[in-house]
Amino acid sequence: MEIKELCRQDYMAGMSAADIARKHNQKAATVRQWIKRYWSDTSKKKAKSVTKSVTHNSVTENCDSEEPTPKKKVGRPRVEIDKKIFENLCGLMCTREDIAEFFECDTDTITDWCKATYGEDFSATYKRKCARGRISLRRSQFKAAENGNTSMMIFLGKAHLGQSDLSTTELELRQQEIDLKKREVELKEKLSDTEREDEQAARDAAAEVKEFFRQANERNKANDSE
Repeated sequence: MEIKELCRQDYMAGMSAADIARKHNQKAATVRQWIKRYWSDTSKKKAKSVTKSVTHNSVTENCDSEEPTPKKKVGRPRVEIDKKIFENLCGLMCTREDIAEFFECDTDTITDWCKATYGEDFSATYKRKCARGRISLRRSQFKAAENGNTSMMIFLGKAHLGQSDLSTTELELRQQEIDLKKREVELKEKLSDTEREDEQAARDAAAEVKEFFRQANERNKANDSE
């Protein structure tokens, strides 16, 4: 026999959803979904039949009594959801299923409660309330990084500073680029030294030529005077 059928039989026998879930190792939210979707009409009919039978027997036995027999209330008790606890669960970034499991109700009950309490559906409420949890988590991460947690520093650097890990090939290429730039600077300096040496040699040659002509002129003047 399937688990679902066994759960149905226990439900019709009067067991609660939580007890059925524990007995058959199922999630309470799942059992509540089955009750709402498949068995709730059957349960109402059964409860109505029992109530009618009890009322009929009471009327028959107390036909002379003027006061009517009070009817039994049918249905599950109202689920009380604490607003502060709900917001704390959102801050811990629990899912709707997790929150429903905590309050022992189905997810539709959580959605309806959000609409009645906040005037919006669960998604919009969750988005606002879980922001506090994200802020707290970021604060803890930055505090860990400030305390010297290297892994957290690397993670935050990648997430917020655009940093990334470099492969061996990328590191080699960068080193080659640095070496080439250094070599270029050295060549420019060497070329400048050579140019300066050539310029000095040209000046020395010009001076020698000038001195040669000066001496030649002096000799010519000496010969003319003789």
